[in-house]
Amino acid sequence: LAAAVICGGCGAHAQTATDNPDDGINSVVLLVLATTMCVWFIYLMFFNARFLAWLLCKVLRWRLNCRKYEYYINVSSISLSIFSMSITFRNLEYITKDYAVTVVDGYVLLRYWVRRPRQKLEGDASAERVMLRLNGLVVQIYNRTSINSQLLDLITGRRASVAQSARTTSSSSETKLNVPPTT
Repeated sequence: LAAAVICGGCGAHAQTATDNPDDGINSVVLLVLATTMCVWFIYLMFFNARFLAWLLCKVLRWRLNCRKYEYYINVSSISLSIFSMSITFRNLEYITKDYAVTVVDGYVLLRYWVRRPRQKLEGDASAERVMLRLNGLVVQIYNRTSINSQLLDLITGRRASVAQSARTTSSSSETKLNVPPTT
């Protein structure tokens, strides 16, 4: 078709679409590209935030030695926006053997474009450069193992001291009273 335009449309060099053997390959490439773009779009729309959260949790658990210090970090999804400088997350969990902190969803907004924070009015959140919003914050304290271990040390220490004092008292009373042992 391009040769017909260059030639002035004389018809001597004109080809039809069915005469070109490369058109079949172009159709296959077009089909593969369209399918790839659809799969990529579906991934970006539905799975990108979950994959980023999974990857971030794996890296955090590895770098912070969660098994050594006995705590667990989990985020269901996280979304990063470069233009608005916001980090949005869903189902954030931080669990230790003493307490658990869970957040249903929230975001951190960094307002880098604000030169100087304005005078803050009552209830005005637009004056800050950094804003954190948490929805569904739950803090559960259930073990308090440090206090329990202190109590256990205190109780076992008292029992040991009571038993020791009982032994010394009984041995000293036997010598003072000169009571023969009973058989």
